[in-house]
Amino acid sequence: MFATAEMFEGIATAAFCGPSQFRNPPRRPISGSAVPFVRAVRATVPGRIVRDCMNLHWAAVATEIGCAPDLIGEREDGTAGPRFVACILSLAPGAFEGAARIALEPELFPTAANGWRSVTRLEGRGGSGGTVELVSAIGAGLSGQSAEGGRIRLLAARAASARETAREEALGLGRPPALVVPVSGRANSAGAGRLPLTDWMSLFDRAEAAATVRAQAAVVAVSREFHCCGRVEDGDAVELSCTPSAADAPEVSRFGHAARRSDGAIVATCETRLVR
Repeated sequence: MFATAEMFEGIATAAFCGPSQFRNPPRRPISGSAVPFVRAVRATVPGRIVRDCMNLHWAAVATEIGCAPDLIGEREDGTAGPRFVACILSLAPGAFEGAARIALEPELFPTAANGWRSVTRLEGRGGSGGTVELVSAIGAGLSGQSAEGGRIRLLAARAASARETAREEALGLGRPPALVVPVSGRANSAGAGRLPLTDWMSLFDRAEAAATVRAQAAVVAVSREFHCCGRVEDGDAVELSCTPSAADAPEVSRFGHAARRSDGAIVATCETRLVR
């Protein structure tokens, strides 16, 4: 089961939001960047897979721009540097159950937004697996998903869950409260979002857990997608909420968004697709 926050620890909070704008790059992968990497993993913690992919992403970027890997990457101290602004994770259900060995084969592509996109192909049991896409940008680059697009998707997700909302209200359950998180110590005029991707991951995991704690049927996460589409300043706060689709649908989606408390603007979106 991949649907718990613990099991998604370390994942760059990804989900399925339809066809990704990064999946059909206009250029071929950079020569020499697709280096197979094989390791044994605790497949019950998919976050470890994504962390490996994040490290490979920065190593490949460092090679291309000619610097040491430890000189780039997301920084916890808020100093300027490239940051992840999008992550798309797709997993084949059951491919990584048990102590499976996986093959990580990263490919690196330059993007039009002053950054890099990597695609790491996963190979698990029986040749099945999945992919992890990561997009990093230098400076204030964003994932490319507009805040207005995120708002439209939010409204669509709420409309799709109207029946479930009515059922919960009839039972006196109501919606789970929004998660409000202050942003402090992250002042960085060059950072995209002012929060490392792993921080966004943890926040969306908490919001999603609050929205799905009443789930009755077992589900397995098959994809997650995260997009940074705005910024938060030091001293501001973000409000995160998650909208689940109807509980009786064969395929379940949970759409989350983060909005600035100061003006209500959407700064990040995350959606998870699950199957029963």
